[in-house]
Amino acid sequence: MKKNLSTDEAIERWNEHAEAFTAGYTEEGDRSRRILLNPAIFSLLGHVEGTEILDAGCGEGYLSRLLERKGAHVTAVDYSTEMLKLAEAKAPESSGIHYHHGNCENLNFLDDRMFDTIVSNMVIQDLEDHTAALRECFRLLKEGGTLIFSILHPCFITPGSGWIRDGRGKKEAWRVSGYFLEGVYEQAFPEEAENKVVFYHRSLTTYMTAIREVGFEIDEMVEPRPSDELVGEDPEYREDLIHPNFLVFKLRKGKRGISWCPGL
Repeated sequence: MKKNLSTDEAIERWNEHAEAFTAGYTEEGDRSRRILLNPAIFSLLGHVEGTEILDAGCGEGYLSRLLERKGAHVTAVDYSTEMLKLAEAKAPESSGIHYHHGNCENLNFLDDRMFDTIVSNMVIQDLEDHTAALRECFRLLKEGGTLIFSILHPCFITPGSGWIRDGRGKKEAWRVSGYFLEGVYEQAFPEEAENKVVFYHRSLTTYMTAIREVGFEIDEMVEPRPSDELVGEDPEYREDLIHPNFLVFKLRKGKRGISWCPGL
């Protein structure tokens, strides 16, 4: 575990590894995004044509581009200057996406109640202050607006998680360990780098408490899994049925949703 690593320091690592991290991206992102995250996010989004959407933590911009193709008016923010350079370079000349450099923990250059929807895809676990980021999203949404955010699944992607293998190296089971050891940890990428990218591990209770304190209500939660069709076509995808890697929330501002009751 890394102690007292700020978002500013974490973002420097993303700047260092931005090109390598996104080198294998298609126009629909990497494998996890194409197979798991994108279907979940777009099923929760529904109709987006003509709506004002903020891509909070846009990275190299693939999701912003997909949203614009579906007719949304897109504003995109990222704290990594190198990721923003990639996003702007990949945007078509006709694009109307508005890109901004900014930390999702403090987006004070954007006005209150600007957006119908905010999407934050695999970002909040990369921020030191997740509550501040949720609070900013709440401020920026119109009444009745929705926040959809995805994170590493806090119950299964933990400081001590990983595959258990047999003597031949075959994957047998997924190990979960260190669930309550909240803090900032290095990820596996890049393998040989001295400064790997990091994530801030938090328990599900910690996330749920922040959601409630900010004022959001939960509409839905999704643990993305590959479709039955994909599993039938390629046995490789059966591995994704062993445990969920991701958790996607759909939160609403100002409309009665699913209440969270402490102790459940």
